[in-house]
Amino acid sequence: MSINYLTINEGDMMPVANVKRVLLVDESDRQWLENNTSLSDPSQYQTKIETAAGKSFVRQSITELAQQGMAFVQVTDQAYVPAGNIIKARNLTPKDFERFQKNTGRELSTEFKSQVDTNAGNILSTFTAQQIMQRMEHPLKATQQHDQNKPEGAALKM
Repeated sequence: MSINYLTINEGDMMPVANVKRVLLVDESDRQWLENNTSLSDPSQYQTKIETAAGKSFVRQSITELAQQGMAFVQVTDQAYVPAGNIIKARNLTPKDFERFQKNTGRELSTEFKSQVDTNAGNILSTFTAQQIMQRMEHPLKATQQHDQNKPEGAALKM
């Protein structure tokens, strides 16, 4: 089943095409929520959805989002992309690392192996382009561990 939107929090609807990536909320995110918002209980937020326009903190876990019919491809140990939003993936080259340093003045971590282009923007992945494509072709079923912020497997599809 393919969906065009995700239902998040109190019934808000977000077009899937706008989703750049979904990240598991960590303690630094909860600390940011506590310090920068008037939320009474930041611990209830489990994921963070990034779009080209910004980010939204979401109460649903990655598994609960997947149960809405969305297939997610894992691109790092803490980040997922809707499979249908991936346009292409390409392996990073030594020239990419040099260009990044020249353009930003910072070094790009060698843990990154590929760039994944989505219809909501580009992201870096710790998996090769081939691994990303394999994960799109063979999504795994969601597990309870995802609800506990312990990612396992390549992709989530319910």
